[in-house]
Amino acid sequence: MAADSKSFKKSIDSVTSLKHLRKGLAIYKTGRSPFWYIRLRDPLTSKYVVRSSREKSRLDAIETAFELADTYHSKAHGELAQTKSTSFEHFAKILLETQKSQTDWSHRDNRILSRPKDGLIFYFGKHDVTKVTSGMVRKYLSHLDENRAKPLAESTKSKHVILIKKVLMLAVDDGLMRTLPPMPKAKRVDTPRHAFTDKEYERFSQAALECAERGDIVRGARITGHHAKMFNFVVHSFLRPSVGELFGLKHKDIQQDPKTNYLKMTVRRGKTGRRESVTMPFGAAIYGSSGSNMQLNPPDPEEYVWMPDYPIRPLVTSAAKSAQSPV
Repeated sequence: MAADSKSFKKSIDSVTSLKHLRKGLAIYKTGRSPFWYIRLRDPLTSKYVVRSSREKSRLDAIETAFELADTYHSKAHGELAQTKSTSFEHFAKILLETQKSQTDWSHRDNRILSRPKDGLIFYFGKHDVTKVTSGMVRKYLSHLDENRAKPLAESTKSKHVILIKKVLMLAVDDGLMRTLPPMPKAKRVDTPRHAFTDKEYERFSQAALECAERGDIVRGARITGHHAKMFNFVVHSFLRPSVGELFGLKHKDIQQDPKTNYLKMTVRRGKTGRRESVTMPFGAAIYGSSGSNMQLNPPDPEEYVWMPDYPIRPLVTSAAKSAQSPV
């Protein structure tokens, strides 16, 4: 008897008729009710919402279903885009496509836009680009901090806001928006960088030379005169001691103009992308003394200027840091 009751319950709850109206919207009937039910997918929660149409006629139920779908989106999720062409994701992908070949575009920008779970496309993607407000951006920045043990730096938050503005600017260019909404401003923290005094720089240079004369070995790296010159070159060229800047510098990236007393450098993979930079006058002298008889025997243009004995550049950073330790 229990089995018959269970079978009967299953039969009256089973779908007897099903009509798909559009993606995420359908009507159906069961044996339990004479009315058609409406099944609507909520794109934000990825769940289905079920409502009774209170209609026995299939045509009337279809009409009610479309009305419910339109009303549900306009009230519960009015900020969502009705079409893909007006969504934040649409313009974000245009930005990705047009900027990926630009020199000032970095992998970091790609991550901010495309990172799963808290990237801009994940958070704003389904929103209508014209409905993005300053308040929504503030909530997004708070959302970033809530998902981290340590809040993001203000400079990083500022980068997120800049990318949001770039996406919205594409919508302005397409005529969907007249102006950009006001964006929250990141707090500016004055943190001046540490700098050498003249006396400290003299002590630094002297200590490096003394280490080279003694042949000190630190963490497996022997200090040489080459290291001492490299340390001084960092000071007079303003290059970061990274693989993308100082340790990526090749002889072909340096131009010497006889009319000037400084070097012109092409930094190919700097922190902010490719850039042209110049040294202080003493930087040219340091470079000229970095190799023997550079005028008579010009170096290989493809050879690295500093620590060329390391064929694998990422190894240079750890070795250089080891060499700096005693100084």
